[in-house]
Amino acid sequence: MTKLFVWDFHGVLETGNEKAVLETSNLILEREGYLERFSEAEIDSLYGRKWRDYFRYLLPGGSEEVYIDLEKACGQYSSTNRERVLKHISPTEHSKGVLEKIVKNGHTQILISNVSDEGLRWFIESVDIGGFFPEERAFSSNGESGKNKKQILEEFIRNSDMEYEKIVSIGDSPTDIELVEDYPNGASFLYSHVGKGFRDCKPTYKIKDLRCVLREVISSD
Repeated sequence: MTKLFVWDFHGVLETGNEKAVLETSNLILEREGYLERFSEAEIDSLYGRKWRDYFRYLLPGGSEEVYIDLEKACGQYSSTNRERVLKHISPTEHSKGVLEKIVKNGHTQILISNVSDEGLRWFIESVDIGGFFPEERAFSSNGESGKNKKQILEEFIRNSDMEYEKIVSIGDSPTDIELVEDYPNGASFLYSHVGKGFRDCKPTYKIKDLRCVLREVISSD
């Protein structure tokens, strides 16, 4: 039977973008007159969340409007200065091979990311995995729909013609791991790049090599 693989993007299928996030965030803070700055360690600990959450952490006590405005400023700056991202970002090792293996074995995969609607397609294409995630398989959980990752996944399954044997989530944050909690036969992979620590949550597996995900493909053969 077919399995559904649910991928996060940032920190999982790409590597290096956190450096662009650090650079852009601090530039916007300076431009807007703030004295506070993010450290590399802080960006690493926050990476994968919505940009507004970064500012909520750094500037406690502010209004939601301020956080959203800073998020928008970062997004606008990034969209007009793509070269700053491209000099840092690259595909995670083995990502394409793993995605190809999943497709060849007849399984379905979707991507749900906290990146904005505007940035989603560009980021996917920037690491050359757009062919695996056409528009109907790539979703923003920080977009105009207002839906979170769980709601997006539930809607995709509800509208799908397929009956999935198993839901498999691959991500780097507790939110990604929680995606499969409501599915009796779900499995979760908490991924972290080599040299970085794991987030605090309880996945089925903790991995530092994306090829480990293939155990869910091989077990179907």
